[in-house]
Amino acid sequence: HFVSVYLKMEKSACLLSLLFIVCVSSKLNGFFYAPYAASSSGTAPKAPLAVYFWGNPPSVWYTYWKASPSSYTASKLLPGPYSMKILNLGGGGTEWTDAEMNAAMSFIPHIKKNMSFDGVCFDTEVMGKFTMSTFLKMFATAKQHGLTTILTTTAEGPYVGCDSPHNCWENIKWDDIDYVVPQMYGASGKDYPPAQFKNYTEFWKHGGGQGVHGKFPGPKNLTKLLWGITQGTTSRAPSFGGGYVLWAFKKL
Repeated sequence: HFVSVYLKMEKSACLLSLLFIVCVSSKLNGFFYAPYAASSSGTAPKAPLAVYFWGNPPSVWYTYWKASPSSYTASKLLPGPYSMKILNLGGGGTEWTDAEMNAAMSFIPHIKKNMSFDGVCFDTEVMGKFTMSTFLKMFATAKQHGLTTILTTTAEGPYVGCDSPHNCWENIKWDDIDYVVPQMYGASGKDYPPAQFKNYTEFWKHGGGQGVHGKFPGPKNLTKLLWGITQGTTSRAPSFGGGYVLWAFKKL
């Protein structure tokens, strides 16, 4: 006979016995499946979190879905036993305005009910004319419809539309945002060099602040951070945070 004790520390579970110690991390890992992205390649790994990325803004997605609802279901876009199937809205070319956010809120009720996705990811890199109340309402609407919410942006927030002193994210609230995915890579699809990579991780570790472009607060709960890193670089994911999401795969 031996005695087993569970030790729970920082969202990890450790099994302690007289014979061995086994620690099981509860970090969340996943990937972007981007079949049409120029910088995607290879076959996706096994992971609980899968994000379908096309780069279309919400208004375009909603138009496509209304034209052919049966073509855009989670089972068709992300076939496989993933425990969290996420639909991405937006991309580097999407300008987020109040009009685009209102289009997202019209589309959101269908994402789980009709398309069977578990969550929605908003890729917000370019901010147009918008109000923070509408931005936050978009996430609240997704939560009201039972969706996991993810915000992805560049390594230090939007690169267009929020340059200081016009700090358009300065009043951002994280209550209805389950995870944020800082993209720790540039337009080339490659991770930033070590020094720059570390600077960006420190930005989020210490609660945001003044970045190259704008100033805004990050989430106080660091488990909301899912590091956006590229294939083959999982060892670079910081030890703090909730996990990572890999960019990006061409096939499942």
